[in-house]
Formats: sequence, structure tokens, C-alpha cells
Amino acid sequence: MRNLFGIVRAVYNFYLDETLQHGKTTMLPWLIKWGKVEPAGSVEVDARCFTPEQMAAIVNEGRKQFRSLFAVAAGTGMRAGELFALRVEDVNLNDGVVTVRRSIVEGEEGTPKNGETRHVPIDASVVAEISKHLSGRRAGLVCQSNRGRPLRLNSVLKWQLKPILKKLGIKFSTRMECTHFDTDVLAIWHIPA
Repeated sequence: MRNLFGIVRAVYNFYLDETLQHGKTTMLPWLIKWGKVEPAGSVEVDARCFTPEQMAAIVNEGRKQFRSLFAVAAGTGMRAGELFALRVEDVNLNDGVVTVRRSIVEGEEGTPKNGETRHVPIDASVVAEISKHLSGRRAGLVCQSNRGRPLRLNSVLKWQLKPILKKLGIKFSTRMECTHFDTDVLAIWHIPA
């Protein structure tokens, strides 16, 4: 939306500049009501991404299953709901591939955002983290609550990620930063909405 507004603003401002320089008005008078168009104050800014160094530090500070969760997030760019729905059967450690088939948001299982299954390669370090975490387990959710239920974003943020970020001195400004566990720079949790 921000890009569309920017394009419309640029075209209109160009037209306005040309009209003022050459004195001709070819647009309908009802359209020429504004002066120069400036960006709206409430234009949403893109979510900030964690740097590779920050993601490495977050993974290193993660304990137990959350170390694996953050490693998979950093290595795959999966959305939080996709991470929470990831089952052991979806992880092929031999080939280094994670299959994204479902998403869980606030405890409700559904399809991934695009509605399609996709295969995401993972590198050897992520394979090692998952292998260590699973310890031979062959079924169930990769990461789950103490009751065996899917994790919830608010709980992961409140009890795991935010304390780690505070300890590391990394600013955390919006929830959006973690809905995709944006690791754009690792190739973050940032997938265009």
C-alpha cells in the first residue's frame, strides 16, 4: 500500500510541477483540489529485520526447544504459525528439507498463508539443532507446550524472545518483527504479507 501511494503521489506531483511550469491544465478541475501531496503520517513502515549476528545470538541464548525453534526460524524464514504447526514428519533430516503443510494461529490449525505446501531447504547447522532437540522422536509437533499443545505466539514472545532480546540489548518495537521471525538477510522472519 505504501508503494502504491508513493507512485500515485509521484505521478500527481510531477503533473502538478508540469502544470505550474507550462500553465496548462489538462486534468479535470475536480481532481485538482490538493496542493503537493505528502505521505500520510500513518503510513505503515516495514517491519525491522534482525541481523544475522542478532539471530545467531538469539539462537545461542535460546534454551531447549526454543533454541531449535529460533534456529529453524532463522534458517527457513517460516512464519510463526508455520513453525508452531511443524510436525516431526514434516522434517527430513537426511535431505535437509522442511515441508510446510499447515499453520497454527492461536491454537487453530489451517493452511499456510499462501494455501500451498512448500519445501524449504535447511542447512547442516539447523539439521543439527533439530536432531539434538528431537533426540530420535518420530511423531508429534517439533515444538510444543508442556501439555503437548501447539505453542502460541504471545507466549513465545513474552516468556522466551523478549527476555532474550532484553538480555542482549536488542530493541524490540513491534509484534510484527516476530510474526515472521524475519531473517531476510540470512536468505526474517520477513515474508511479504
